[in-house]
Amino acid sequence: MANNAILWQTSPTSRGNANTTSLNSLANAAYSTVESAFDNTANSDQFACFEFICTSTVTVGAAAYVQIYLVQSVDGTNYEDAPSSSNPGTHMLYATINLNNSTALKRAISPWVRIPPGKFKTVVYNAAGVALPATGNSVIVYTDNDEVQ
Repeated sequence: MANNAILWQTSPTSRGNANTTSLNSLANAAYSTVESAFDNTANSDQFACFEFICTSTVTVGAAAYVQIYLVQSVDGTNYEDAPSSSNPGTHMLYATINLNNSTALKRAISPWVRIPPGKFKTVVYNAAGVALPATGNSVIVYTDNDEVQ
């Protein structure tokens, strides 16, 4: 009897930017607005990681981080209320990404998380201790699936 193994597919797929302009000059202790939807209905990807990029050199505070929230749509049209200062959205938190406390370019990748099969949008919470730069920020979504061999 042959044994099957469940493995990651060979390489993650970049699904593009989830957030860009909503991160420009995002104040510390503030949530970004939502941007375009990520449509996972056709690919049915199981896992994602989020790459946060802050291209301008900015010195963040000690213990700085950003958080990624997923705002879901079960029916493909209507989305739940996005997290905000009056709606912490704790059930929507998918990843916390720590940031290097230096003047260097910030590039950090979240752990892999299971994602929903439908449509979702992302919101970023800035806990960097400073406002993000006026341009050059982004969150990129990468996806992958299990493969049975």
